[in-house]
Amino acid sequence: MIHSMTGFGKAAVQYDSKKITIELRSLNGRYAEINLKIPPAYKEKEILLRKQIATTLERGKIECTITLDYETEAEPNLINTGLVKAYYKQLSTIAAELNIPDQDFIPAILKIPQVLLGEKEDVAEGEWQKITEAMDKAIEDLINFRSKEGANLKVDVEKRIELIGENLEDLEQLLPQRQSRIKQNLRQSIQQLKLSEDIDENRFEEELIYYLEKQDITEETVRLKSHLTGFSQLLNAPGVSKGKKLNFFSQEMGREINTIGSKANDADIQKKVVSMKDDLEKIKEQLLNIL
Repeated sequence: MIHSMTGFGKAAVQYDSKKITIELRSLNGRYAEINLKIPPAYKEKEILLRKQIATTLERGKIECTITLDYETEAEPNLINTGLVKAYYKQLSTIAAELNIPDQDFIPAILKIPQVLLGEKEDVAEGEWQKITEAMDKAIEDLINFRSKEGANLKVDVEKRIELIGENLEDLEQLLPQRQSRIKQNLRQSIQQLKLSEDIDENRFEEELIYYLEKQDITEETVRLKSHLTGFSQLLNAPGVSKGKKLNFFSQEMGREINTIGSKANDADIQKKVVSMKDDLEKIKEQLLNIL
């Protein structure tokens, strides 16, 4: 099982006259980057909220928004109305003395410190318990989203791995023909240089074997097979946090494919290498979003 780092989760709970709603959004990221948008009253709990999110979601750019909705009759007084009236009266008097036309001073007044009261009281134990419960539900909702997205990613990645394996098998079938062509091309080159009469056949065979060994790609194909197997086993292993390890396998596969391509010196094999590179790049793109 694998999980995507993209997800959305939401939960709401009721506490006294307040409806507390938590929304979580996550995108891919190398580390846990948490952005909290919470009411002032909950600022004292920010560290605990971050820990609760990071412990479960592990990685990704995560945005958490907590909003409060009050029942109409119980809506708290968040504006210092006395102070607003005092400022408005004084500003109006000054405007009249300066012959400034009447205007709306409210937007400017609301920016003055202490006009907006906020909520400075400590969070009650019962309210905090409700918040943590809502956060757990929102996290669970987001994890379910990640799981569904991860299943889709897994299908695509498995298909790409299978295609690389098929191209590798086709490539291995071409290796005997490649060796024969290399040997034939060397003989033709010698003949064109009119050196065939002076060639020591035994020495020629020794040099040919040495040349073929330098161009041999058997080790690379064996290692690539091993990496494909390891990648598939990890993809289907228990647990969900596998993105970094899968990325390591993809880097090793890329290294072997590149080496095969540089040694190939064969048009048919190069075509297979190009196809494998294309599928591997698509795998790497998907891995960027895997937890």
